[in-house]
Amino acid sequence: MNANKTPSSKIKNSKDIFDVKELDKKHYCDSKTLALIFGLSTRWIQQLTKDGILEMVDTEHGKKYDLFPTILHFAKYQSEKLKKKGGSKREEDLKMLKLEAEIALKESQGELHRYKSDIQYGKYIDVADIQRDYERFFDIFKKFALSLPSKVSNKLNGFLEPLQIRHIEKELKDEVAKQLTGFVIAATVDQEE
Repeated sequence: MNANKTPSSKIKNSKDIFDVKELDKKHYCDSKTLALIFGLSTRWIQQLTKDGILEMVDTEHGKKYDLFPTILHFAKYQSEKLKKKGGSKREEDLKMLKLEAEIALKESQGELHRYKSDIQYGKYIDVADIQRDYERFFDIFKKFALSLPSKVSNKLNGFLEPLQIRHIEKELKDEVAKQLTGFVIAATVDQEE
């Protein structure tokens, strides 16, 4: 069987296609022939040559491509190109994972915001209960804060003159009253109690 007509399924190694002596010979071709062999345009072959992937050699007929080394260089170039594409596939996968994680983060942030809003509007705890508890706390705190000046004046008895104690107590009461009126939300006193 002729080497050119050997079906690829019967090829066991390169000796089945080429005679070893044939590989040692120099076979030169131009860019048009090389383009036909690789299935590329002559412009693409010239670009690969310019990029240093393919090399031309000086022959007696001008610059030509040495066929076998050129085929090896081109095969190596294609192999490296495929490996890089495999790496870029991994990068794309990682970018996709990152996007999915960002989406999950945004969804969880949205869910957290919904929970906060639900709590604020009384979906989980009745707002009226919270308001009553706050009013009760504020009433107790107000009574405690207003009682502090008299407690301090009782502790000062015997150390200062009664007039000085009354003056300090009045200043403290005024300051506490001023601070308590500074609150935006004031407790309402239950009229029933």
